[in-house]
Amino acid sequence: MRGLSVAERVSSASAAMTSHGLQFRILAMGASLTEGLTRGGSAFHPYSLRLQALLDTAGYEGRAQVVTAGRSGEFVLPTMGDRLARILEEARANNTLYTHVLIHGGTNDAGSGAEPKLIMAGLARMYKDAHKHGAKVVSMTLLGYHQRETNDGPAGKACTELNRLLAEFVKQNGQALGIKCVDLGAGLSPHRQSPVQGTQLACTNVSDLWDDNIHLTAPGYDRMAEMIWEGALKEML
Repeated sequence: MRGLSVAERVSSASAAMTSHGLQFRILAMGASLTEGLTRGGSAFHPYSLRLQALLDTAGYEGRAQVVTAGRSGEFVLPTMGDRLARILEEARANNTLYTHVLIHGGTNDAGSGAEPKLIMAGLARMYKDAHKHGAKVVSMTLLGYHQRETNDGPAGKACTELNRLLAEFVKQNGQALGIKCVDLGAGLSPHRQSPVQGTQLACTNVSDLWDDNIHLTAPGYDRMAEMIWEGALKEML
């Protein structure tokens, strides 16, 4: 049986805190880019750390809590969707409902050759489960890859197609399901423009934000949090 990741251990301690007085409970759901894997896997710096600081600075200290549920190496199909369902069920049973769910997933699936349409179906299920839970949803496009040769290969093309499908899904269903989409690649990828209007951000020294071909440095994860905050969450509270 797999043990808890670093981010999950931190989150478990945070979740154990009393929810009295909390107005917003925010779940960060995903794989290694949510867990904050960096320094070749020897350290973790989840974007939720910076996001919590942004919330506190904005006046939500003591009223908003970010819970990290990142699991490195996880695939949307089939495990991430099932894991989210269990987390939401447990929260409901404990009367600690999440008000917002932030979802980033699909990079591992795309890299393994999974069909983008199938990955999108798995993500759509997660969005719908979060909506049924009563939460607003922040969806995120995939970053793709730092190395151009990978980004231009089959895995990178699968990420690009999945991003197109995701943007299309949110355009068609976002209002009904309470979803906003943040295109992370708009401020983090050196290779592409944003398919999501309004999320293109200027960024210098983008390469300094990448730890390897897939993962980010601590400043990169902080940047990720800032994009989530400015691009969606700030307007959803």
